[in-house]
Amino acid sequence: MDHLISIFFAYLQPYMPLLHKPTFLENIRQGVHLKDEAFGSVVLLVLATASRHSQDPRVLHSEDSPRTSAGWKYFEQVNVVKNAIYHVPTLYDLQLCVLIVVYSLGTSVPQTAWTIVGVGVRFAVEIGVHRRKPEGHKLTMEDELRKRAFWILLSLDRTICLFLGRPSILRDEDFDLELPVDCDDEYWIIAPNGEVTFQQPPDKPSSIVFFNQHLKLVEILAFVLRTIYSIKKSRVMLGLTGKDWEQKLVRDLDSALNSWMDQVPDHLRWDPHRENRTFFLQSGTLWMVYYLVQIQIHRPFINTDSPLSFSSLAICTNAARSCCHVIDTQYRSVGLHYPYSMFGAFICGIVLSMNIWSGKRSGLALSLKKEIADVKRCQHILECSSVWWNVAGRLCDMLTTISSFGEANLPDTTNEVSLKRSREVAELPDFMTDYNSATDVPSYLLQSVPPGGCQYPDPAISGMSIVDVFAQDAFAGDFNFTPLGNETVDMWTGAPTGFSWEEWGSYIANTNDPLAMT
Repeated sequence: MDHLISIFFAYLQPYMPLLHKPTFLENIRQGVHLKDEAFGSVVLLVLATASRHSQDPRVLHSEDSPRTSAGWKYFEQVNVVKNAIYHVPTLYDLQLCVLIVVYSLGTSVPQTAWTIVGVGVRFAVEIGVHRRKPEGHKLTMEDELRKRAFWILLSLDRTICLFLGRPSILRDEDFDLELPVDCDDEYWIIAPNGEVTFQQPPDKPSSIVFFNQHLKLVEILAFVLRTIYSIKKSRVMLGLTGKDWEQKLVRDLDSALNSWMDQVPDHLRWDPHRENRTFFLQSGTLWMVYYLVQIQIHRPFINTDSPLSFSSLAICTNAARSCCHVIDTQYRSVGLHYPYSMFGAFICGIVLSMNIWSGKRSGLALSLKKEIADVKRCQHILECSSVWWNVAGRLCDMLTTISSFGEANLPDTTNEVSLKRSREVAELPDFMTDYNSATDVPSYLLQSVPPGGCQYPDPAISGMSIVDVFAQDAFAGDFNFTPLGNETVDMWTGAPTGFSWEEWGSYIANTNDPLAMT
């Protein structure tokens, strides 16, 4: 158990500060999980989520079970939301929902997470967590942990909606809760009555900075979901009508992304050689989400009826390439620790595959070696991740089917991509090699990240707009991106916004035979 708890706080807590580590460990030491069913359920789910990152065979459901069963024997012991229906939700209920969602995202039915996260948000609203405390209220440890749980649930809800193409459960005007306090767990000073004061050293960046920056980015995503991906009635109510509404909306969203980047501190700027492991993990995830939001903003405008079609195509393609390199660098350095990376690899692979497919369909002599190499990177990441994450195998199959259309009769670039074999990845050393130790993470994971990543254009530094940077990069240098005709751009018009196999299968079936494009 100590082995899995150490993994959780090393590789999951930095992304979602759900628990107060000192209090959690003290409760474990006192055996509270053996007496309190609610806390015991939280512990079981901590073990379940951490099991996906352990190579200890004891985390499997049985000796003969595949690695995708890791953690299931802990997960199945928890009454998911049954008990909460009959009593007022507690902090533990909110934490349970978060952990259930994170575990479910790696299963063969990740869409279940959308339902559970909705339940969690409703629980939070029922007990008033979504509202700001009145002036003069003395903040307690439970207040802050409830606040963290609410923001994690909201972030998960909106990000899952991005991946599944579904509406978010809560709008920004429905809550006024302040962001979590920018203070690491070890600097909480907790009084006997539960009141808490925060004493983060001024010269030490908090790990919570990442989470708050991520929440601000997710706020932009929520606006994207509510406007660009809303039904026509909603757009009319928001005043998004008229001839130039697309340009105005995209301009405002690009401006919001620029403003967000201006506020990102240096320690969270993407640097593939960053030595601090926590900040390396956090910055990679932060910029991965940034590129995915950028793709979601511009993707709907890649059609022949939009004046933004060619610039949006350039921005989406380059954002997908940049995102692919960020994910690949993290994967080769420390592995993948959060489901977002798998969904990110899938959507990047889809965008790049569509670019290859459309280029081949148009008959243009494009230099597509880099695009093919990046698609293969995405496929490789998903294939290797499928050893631990059930959903990764499903995403890999979908991406392989779609990318095979565009890659037909194109030169083989396998030798040009530096990838490890799936078998080698499955045999990587465990993140916590000593199964019977509760010590810190092994030192080899705390060493500086090996070279091999890429730096990407930063509009906040260059002073250029997002469109300028990516359009310039797309039509210059060795990218060799050639403007495609209207027929090619129009291929994107009917492309699914979610990740349903049925939707993509229908889209492929209604598109010209890929063999006819050769």
